[in-house]
Amino acid sequence: MFRTAESVLLRNGDRCFSNGQWVLWDGQPAAFCPTIQPPTGVRQLGKVQEIIQVANPEPSALHGKGDFALIRHAEVADRDSHYDMPRVVLQSRHSLVPIQDIQCTVNVQHNCAARQCTIVNVEQVGREEQEKTKRLVKAVRHTAPDDLILNTAQMRNSAKLMPFCCTVRQLDRDHIVHLSAMQEFEAARCRRARAATS
Repeated sequence: MFRTAESVLLRNGDRCFSNGQWVLWDGQPAAFCPTIQPPTGVRQLGKVQEIIQVANPEPSALHGKGDFALIRHAEVADRDSHYDMPRVVLQSRHSLVPIQDIQCTVNVQHNCAARQCTIVNVEQVGREEQEKTKRLVKAVRHTAPDDLILNTAQMRNSAKLMPFCCTVRQLDRDHIVHLSAMQEFEAARCRRARAATS
């Protein structure tokens, strides 16, 4: 018998929710289904679909802790030129991952710059003083919702995100030194010209 949970507390202190939270985990072969899991020690990215607790007299069940997360795999793809961060592509594969293997939660955002998403007014229905009210609120209308970016600039859990960071592009040192020298010569020439006119 199984139960589902709304959230679970990870080893690093992150709260992981079952409503599509993005996580990193270290893949290890499962004894009951070795073909589903990736090879041992491979850092994986995925989206939590459900948190599962095995309903039995195990210690986790007695303390109300989740045992597994059903995670949809995602692949880290090429670098997005606007954000300079890796793109994320959801896969159709799923894995049942032990909660202790989940390293941390991560931030994945929609690629609004490439898709030119717009801000629109959306009618929101609510209650004020026991009366039903309607008001307009601003919301982002995403186009192509599967175009996603892994936020590697987040400070929390940044060490765990390092394998996914894009390599820093090397700058042409000779070109930079040449431009800096030209700028210094131009500044010195301007100072001399100002000194001569005063």
